[in-house]
Amino acid sequence: MKPLVFTFLVLLLGACTESKQQVSKDSDTSALDRVYNNIKEHKKLPEKVLLTYDVEHNFSSKQQKDHFKLTIYGDSIYTGILLLQVISYDKRIIYADTFAARGLMWDLNDSAITVKQREDTIKWRASTYFFDDKFIDSPRIDSSDVEPPVMIEDVREIASDKNAIGFIYAYGYEGVYCIAYSKKKKKAVFYFISD
Repeated sequence: MKPLVFTFLVLLLGACTESKQQVSKDSDTSALDRVYNNIKEHKKLPEKVLLTYDVEHNFSSKQQKDHFKLTIYGDSIYTGILLLQVISYDKRIIYADTFAARGLMWDLNDSAITVKQREDTIKWRASTYFFDDKFIDSPRIDSSDVEPPVMIEDVREIASDKNAIGFIYAYGYEGVYCIAYSKKKKKAVFYFISD
C-alpha cells in the first residue's frame, strides 16, 4: 500500500471513530506494556490449539523475514483466546498481543447470527490477517495526530527510517493497531492506534 493511501486510510479511520482510549496516568507505561500485561492476565493460555495461521514477512529487516503467528486457544473458536506474535528472524519475540477471538467479529459481534456463522466469520478473518495489504512500506503519520499511548519519539523514529515496514491489525468493534519495528528499542512499537 502506498504511503498516500495509508495516510488516507488513517485519516478515514480517525474521522470515523471516536477516541475512547484511557490514557494511563503512569507515564512509564507504554502501549506495548499494556499488551504484555494483557498476556500476563491470561497467565496460562488454554492447552487446546484450535486454529493457527502464520506467515513469513519482512518486518524488522528488509533482508530477512520475521515470523507472524496468530493462534486461537480454548474450547471453541468463538470463546477462545487469540494470541498474535511476531518472532524475529533471530528467534526473539518482538511483539505479542492477546484478546478474545470474538474480537475478530468486529461490527458483527452483536448480530443475530448462529454460533457456526460467528465461528466461520472468525476463521475467515483470521485467514486474512496477514495478507500483504496489512504490511506497509515506509509508514508515515502526521506527528500532530499522535495521541497517548502512542509515543511521539516512536512515530518520529519510524518516519525517519526509510526501511521501516508497518503492520496493521484490527480487533474489537473499531480497534485498529499499527506497529513497526523500532531499531532503537529492538521491538515493535505502536505508531498509530484507533479505538
